[in-house]
Amino acid sequence: MAAYPEYERFLDRLEQSGLDVEAERLRLLAEEVNRIASSLSKMDVAAFGMASPHSEARQGKEEQLSANTVRKVIAARKLRARVLPAELFAEPAWDILLDLLHAELTQQRVPVASLCEAAAVPSTTALRWIKTLTDRGMLLRRPDPFHSRRVFVELSRATSESLRRYFAMLDA
Repeated sequence: MAAYPEYERFLDRLEQSGLDVEAERLRLLAEEVNRIASSLSKMDVAAFGMASPHSEARQGKEEQLSANTVRKVIAARKLRARVLPAELFAEPAWDILLDLLHAELTQQRVPVASLCEAAAVPSTTALRWIKTLTDRGMLLRRPDPFHSRRVFVELSRATSESLRRYFAMLDA
């Protein structure tokens, strides 16, 4: 439990104040939480609806794509909209794909609402694009198991691989 020094200090203060039983119960609980967290981190994150960074299909140069590279492309697109008329460059599908690729690389889940913001168009337009990309098999929708009204969106494996090939070609 060395990863949580503040918690260790808290438990030490509990023990010093004469609450040894409570401190020991909290320590055991913390150890169990750490054990569960460790087990979850070893599991294939694909089981939770996220792409695995260790996928066999993503070996080689394509796997070298960094989240920072994708973030820079997203930032460049936003910068362009500040200096030139944004309506000339509205590409919601591309913005959606870039945002989801960045999320995949950073192992984050993206709810539909956040994806609508990333598209930089009205929500109705973004939702239409999400539906179109989903209907074409480029995106996958996954219900949030903990929140019945929230849906996460992610890249399909084929789309992820295509985007990685695209970035690899840019880098070549």
